[in-house]
Amino acid sequence: MPTDLDDLASKVREDSVSGSSEIAFYVLERLHDVLSKTGIDREQLLNFSDLLRKAKPAMAPMYNVARMLETAANGPEPEKAALLAVERVISTEKMVPARITEKALERIEGTVLTLSYSGTVVSVLKAVAKEKEIRVIVAESLPRGEGRKTAELLTKVGIETVLITDSMVFSEARNSDLCLVGADAITPEALINKVGTYGMTLASVQAGIPAYIISSTLKITSELKPDWIIKENTKGKLTERTQLFEPVPLELFAEAFTELGSSKPTRLFRMR
Repeated sequence: MPTDLDDLASKVREDSVSGSSEIAFYVLERLHDVLSKTGIDREQLLNFSDLLRKAKPAMAPMYNVARMLETAANGPEPEKAALLAVERVISTEKMVPARITEKALERIEGTVLTLSYSGTVVSVLKAVAKEKEIRVIVAESLPRGEGRKTAELLTKVGIETVLITDSMVFSEARNSDLCLVGADAITPEALINKVGTYGMTLASVQAGIPAYIISSTLKITSELKPDWIIKENTKGKLTERTQLFEPVPLELFAEAFTELGSSKPTRLFRMR
């Protein structure tokens, strides 16, 4: 396998800050470069597909890109088929934020409650803020605190933003008009996203405000088998457990917005 792909797989595995859409787009662009300049044979495509799945086991785009490469590898002219498939997905992903904004603009207003960092959510909020005044409350999202990145990006473009601790979501939901979350994956039963999303969604339901999903269809998968617990450290009778991702039942969300339109979250698989 070309060294470029080995390096790419390592960078994907080590990236703990970027959103899943950003990581997927980075992978697609680098793949395009390799396919256009260096070339990849069938075996290399299959090996890289396996590495992608292992690099980010909770992120659906890695599974979907891997499956796309496997389909190309198992057909005629694997390299050409892979290049065309990559170009098609890149073209679609570039249009995702604008298309979602068009569909969700009427729903997003007032004070928005969100968490962690999603490149798609940030892009949509920036676009909405050009059309109407909004205020955003962002939970910091420990253990890695990606919510701070979201808060910084929003304030830079003049959006009034409040950064809160994760434990404040129930009280702050009462001060919000809606909840907006991104996705690392969407399975037939659940949204997979940063730990804390379940609590924020429940807080929104209890407060009587709608919770919306903002996501590319590249996040939809039935293949995902992640390990939610990423670290356990036991000293004597004390065990510390750190978790990054969690599933949230789709029925808790009022609506989902993708580049294909809006839908009841439980019907998302019909949109693919």
